[in-house]
Amino acid sequence: MPYIKSKDRPQYDKDLNPLIRTLLKNTGFGQNNTGHTVYCLYKILKMVYEVGNFESKSNVYKILKSCENEYNKNVMDPYELDKKIENGDV
Repeated sequence: MPYIKSKDRPQYDKDLNPLIRTLLKNTGFGQNNTGHTVYCLYKILKMVYEVGNFESKSNVYKILKSCENEYNKNVMDPYELDKKIENGDV
């Protein structure tokens, strides 16, 4: 899903990296103030996708679902597997 070509990443990373640093600082490295992250994501999605027809606007659902799937696959699933190995299966 987020695997865009390496050559295309710097144009986004130059703007995203300062935002990420600010969010890490303001959320205690993701431990609190979740609303700050929600605000940033919502504003990006709203500004990019609010104009246009239903197809354009509904792309946000696809984006969020794809992000959820990717996060689960790469972050949550390995975490759960480690805990299963550490603590034993149910």
